Amino acid sequence: MTLSSLLALTAAMFVLALTPGPGVFVTKSAGLTASRQQIMLLIAGIITGDIVFLMLSLLVLAGSLRTFMEHFSPPICGCCLFVLPRYTPYSRSPQTNGLRATYRGPSFNTPG
Repeated sequence: MTLSSLLALTAAMFVLALTPGPGVFVTKSAGLTASRQQIMLLIAGIITGDIVFLMLSLLVLAGSLRTFMEHFSPPICGCCLFVLPRYTPYSRSPQTNGLRATYRGPSFNTPG
């Protein structure tokens, strides 16, 4: 990613973060016409819908990981490889001054 595309993405994400979503517009319009109890039910429905959507997304992600686990090496989140470099399944070999392509398996308790 070049610097200009990174800046464009940052600007676009900043603008999107500032603009209100459809939940804000629904809540405002209901606030002008409905009672307090109806508005609270509307907000509870929006929050419940967000939680259901999040749980379904995580369920699909977990199912995908379980289905394609053999294709992931290691079968954990890839960002953990950057956060915990000590526990990567590939270790640096002093003889070759590079990565040794020996997979140690799913156990990450071995000293590295």
